[in-house]
Amino acid sequence: QLQKTLLEAMRKKVEEYQYRPESVPFELFQNADDAVEERLELEGIGQIIPSIYKRYVVKTNELFLHFYHWGREVNQFRSFEGNFDGKNRGFDADLEKMLTLNISDKGKETTGKFGLGFKSCLLVSDSPEIYSGRLAVRVTAGLLPMVSPNADILSKYVKKQSLEQRAPTLISLKLRENINSEKIIAEFRRTAGIST
Repeated sequence: QLQKTLLEAMRKKVEEYQYRPESVPFELFQNADDAVEERLELEGIGQIIPSIYKRYVVKTNELFLHFYHWGREVNQFRSFEGNFDGKNRGFDADLEKMLTLNISDKGKETTGKFGLGFKSCLLVSDSPEIYSGRLAVRVTAGLLPMVSPNADILSKYVKKQSLEQRAPTLISLKLRENINSEKIIAEFRRTAGIST
């Protein structure tokens, strides 16, 4: 009962900021865009963006929405070569910021500012799941990260989407009752050409 109460309180807070279920694909796209900018910084690539990072994939069925991106992994604060340390940018605290209300340290190069983008997922899912790098969590009660019981399944989805030996981040949303996946992504699909 306490978990339900917390989840409903989080949903109410998200709705107070005018978010709606149809906002979710846009918010996750914005987060993906920010993650690409941060990955470029992390890897010291500069302004020439490798084509693999420009992908944002949405997969749907009646029960789930899956969002994939190839930006910086959640909580990844070091480059693969180890010559960049992003702790001073808070890169090591992504998950905490994603789940805590009104925490966002996004800089001028990134888009979001209220720290509510990921939380909008709660409008369509009771227990969003994140598979990113070595992180596999299920969000419980709207704010508690637990080890995902579906890590093996999510890992298979991620492997199928891997490109050039780069695994994407996956946000997996098991849809709430009466939430229609096609309705959620219809507006995004209509305007995707403008958003990219």
